[in-house]
Amino acid sequence: KHKEVSSEALDRGNRIHSEAQSWVEDPSRGDLPDSCKRFPSGFAALARSYDEGNASCEGEWAFTINFELTQWRDFRKTWLRIKCDAVVRESDTSYRIIDYKTGRSKGNELNHGTQLMLYAMAAFHMYPDLQHVQGEIWYLDDKDAKTLTKSYSRETALSFKPMFVKRGLAMTTATDFPANPSPWNCRFCSHR
Repeated sequence: KHKEVSSEALDRGNRIHSEAQSWVEDPSRGDLPDSCKRFPSGFAALARSYDEGNASCEGEWAFTINFELTQWRDFRKTWLRIKCDAVVRESDTSYRIIDYKTGRSKGNELNHGTQLMLYAMAAFHMYPDLQHVQGEIWYLDDKDAKTLTKSYSRETALSFKPMFVKRGLAMTTATDFPANPSPWNCRFCSHR
């Protein structure tokens, strides 16, 4: 329960996410913020979907341990929280989930792919009629506007559930928290 100390990278990431959300949700928009300019067509399409009522930003999804929907701040019931940077309803049975990343993409693709798997699995619990989810990572700092895109059917995404439950239970039932220092683990830690 140590308070996280802010860092320049964390503050920058929060600012960029806020800029993206504000631009997408603002009907008077104006110019795309510099932080989002590597994805002009992506943000323009996202803004159109938002204007049409088919997109949301910074969605807060909360689930019980049985993957029933609950309130974000219900600390007695909430077991999993997922904050989606953008969710686009393509049709009654197809959604896109977009996550913005600042910083480097190289070497993070596996972790980011796992994040998309979790988001897809959760989306099928959120929306009972959903049959297809496309997860996307937009690397906002990448000079080539790199994206990571994964598509999931209901059956495939729900097959990940046991893995995520096992990992989640290990975290939420732990009583011993031994230090695991290493140059990699401690690189961005505010308590090193």
